[in-house]
Parts: sequence; structure tokens; C-alpha cells
Amino acid sequence: MMTSCAVEHRGFAGGVLNTVVQLGSGIGIAVEYTVADAVTRAQGTEVAIVDALSKGYGTTYWIGVGLLGLSALVAVVFRGLWKMQGDAIEEGNVTDLHGAALAKNAVPERAADV
Repeated sequence: MMTSCAVEHRGFAGGVLNTVVQLGSGIGIAVEYTVADAVTRAQGTEVAIVDALSKGYGTTYWIGVGLLGLSALVAVVFRGLWKMQGDAIEEGNVTDLHGAALAKNAVPERAADV
């Protein structure tokens, strides 16, 4: 994916990608903890603590599985769109912002060419 960026933009793209991964991980852990805590507390005092914790952690596990499936679906869809864009470039059906036809694997030599 980084090779699809112009050389002068790769550092910025890498920084954005790293930031998104770090924020996503932190927010994901916070949400999972909050859900586990809410489900565990909702069990009340009449349920053994081990059973309440198991229910809370089990709920967050299934939420994680659902998000993993959603992520895989999004990846497949975007991969298909990426392939369609590549096919369009090969056929010469895509232009840049200035109306010039894009060649396959064309990388602008300088920022003014973008």
C-alpha cells in the first residue's frame, strides 16, 4: 500500500497509518473493558463472581469476533475496489486531477505533478 503513494508522501502516509493503528488499539481496549465491566456488574450479587466475569469476558470476545469479521469484509471490499481501479488504469480509463491519462505504475516525480 505504501508503494502506491508518491515518494515524497510516504513518510506522512506511514505516520498516519501508525497513528490510526495506535488509536484504534487504545479505543478498542477501552470499549472492550467498558462492555466487560457493564455486563459483569449487570449480573448482580446473586451470581458467583466467576460466572459474572465469564459472562462479561465472553461478551467482549464475541464482540471482538464480530469486529474481526467486519474488518475482513471491509478488507475484501476495498481490495476489490483497488483491483477495479488498477484494471481501469491499465485500460487507460482513469485520469489525474489535470485530465491527463494515468499510466500503470505512474508515480509523479515531484509534488507539483500531483
